[in-house]
Amino acid sequence: IDFIRSGFDEPISRSSFLYGNGRSYRSNAYTKPALMLTELKYVLGDSLYYAAMQHYYEKWKLKHVNELRFTDAMEEFTGQELDWFFDPWLHTVRRLDYGIESFKKSRNDDGSWAVALSIENHGTRFLPLLVETKLADGTVDRRWWRNHLWRYEDVFTYTVDQKPVSVALDPDVQTVDLDYRNNTTRMRKRILFDWPGLWYNPRDQYVLSWMPTFYYHEATSGFSPGITLDWDYGPYQSTTFRLNYAEESKDLFWYVNGWREPVQIFPRTTFHYWAFQRPGVSEYGGEIEKQWNRIYGRTPTHTFALGFYVQPDYDSTRATPLGFYTDGKLGIGYLNYQTSLGPVHLNLNGASTLGDLSTWSFNRLTATGTFSAKKGRFKFNQRFIAGKIWTGETGVPGQEGYNIEGNSSGDLLRKNYLVDQFYGQDTLFAHYHMPGEGNLRGFVGKGERGAEALTAFSSEGTFYKKIPKINLGAELAAFMDGGLFWDRTDLSKGDYTKRALMDAGVGLRFDVSIFEQGLYLRIDLPFFTYSDSRDEKSKVDWNAWVISFQRSI
Repeated sequence: IDFIRSGFDEPISRSSFLYGNGRSYRSNAYTKPALMLTELKYVLGDSLYYAAMQHYYEKWKLKHVNELRFTDAMEEFTGQELDWFFDPWLHTVRRLDYGIESFKKSRNDDGSWAVALSIENHGTRFLPLLVETKLADGTVDRRWWRNHLWRYEDVFTYTVDQKPVSVALDPDVQTVDLDYRNNTTRMRKRILFDWPGLWYNPRDQYVLSWMPTFYYHEATSGFSPGITLDWDYGPYQSTTFRLNYAEESKDLFWYVNGWREPVQIFPRTTFHYWAFQRPGVSEYGGEIEKQWNRIYGRTPTHTFALGFYVQPDYDSTRATPLGFYTDGKLGIGYLNYQTSLGPVHLNLNGASTLGDLSTWSFNRLTATGTFSAKKGRFKFNQRFIAGKIWTGETGVPGQEGYNIEGNSSGDLLRKNYLVDQFYGQDTLFAHYHMPGEGNLRGFVGKGERGAEALTAFSSEGTFYKKIPKINLGAELAAFMDGGLFWDRTDLSKGDYTKRALMDAGVGLRFDVSIFEQGLYLRIDLPFFTYSDSRDEKSKVDWNAWVISFQRSI
């Protein structure tokens, strides 16, 4: 279904060498023909379908066959004209998407019930449909709607003995209907505990998964128990809702995040939205994300994102580096572009404040690139970043400037344990490294002031060893980070101070899969740091260490 909606679908009846890419060939040579035959069995019924297939086999065994000989054999045995079925499947890329527009019921004088079911075709392919009506006594009534040819709207009227409760089109999920949310008047729901690695994505059900969650930060909220709910359906929608109550401060924290994808329009386009009131920060925003390829599955995927976010409130203790002002409201609009070409991944981001929605005023442009090469158990990773912020005397709030060590304030907000600074364990939080921005892990927790412009790199070589008996991967790494950083200590002046910083060290990484969920731990020892400031040229510190659940590059 994702491929059919991608805008790159092609007809089944096409020579192999004419397909645009390997994905299209695989889908049209194998998957789509199998789904076509499944739908044919749905339309004909099991007995007639299997008998017709046996007739086709007996007539053409040990002989050359083609599309016409197959369709003729099926029509010959069934005695039905089936061009309306085969032609859209084989020669077009028409889509199937029926829906129930209205469901009306009324009681007749004899005690039976009349049903008027309004059916609409949101797609471009036509198919008869099995209609299942659930009745008040628990029984079901099944009958076919066959007034399908060349009709995009129709009212199906029929009579049942008991009071109808709900109606479903194609109740056994046998057709390639793109969207089952509109196939029934009462969509099935499944409630599950959100186990790590859970992946349950049926076409005919909403899935509600839940799990307990909590915040804990002694200085701000105390212990805050709560619950997280995820409401999902297939490739079209997902919503996460989180609610926590702070026992000490009596604050109610909440978080909503979700996305939607249209069914028939805007292929490979996702609409994101979010809003939250978390300990020390509130925010709301939205984003439109579009993916594009020149040739699906072969050329690089280009991803464009246009979005905004507004922060009415931001506690300075949540911004890094600490001590930077965050007073006032902040509104940001941004445009992001990313793509990959072989082992190279590129990202370009432009951002600007949104007029009266922001106390601050600045523009920012950032380019990031990563490269990875592997030979046997050895792997080399490289990252580059260059960025510049243009601003006047308002400066840049602490959550938006470039951080020397990484640990972007925006990234820290995405993890509960980082919002709470490891649930109040400030010492552990001071050694935590979230990759990004300057990415100089040797300066984590050192209080190095942020930058208005930077150019930096991170290089890392690793040796990887898998231990099959315990399903554990271990990796030994050597790394070096460095860069140039510019900022103004006096915003009223245009003079910039340049700093040259560097670190080097070794590290260990471990990865394991539990409940089909990958877990990753990184421990780095940046024992050498260099700064060209007057106070300190270089330093060797074997007690410095950082920890992370994210990869460094």
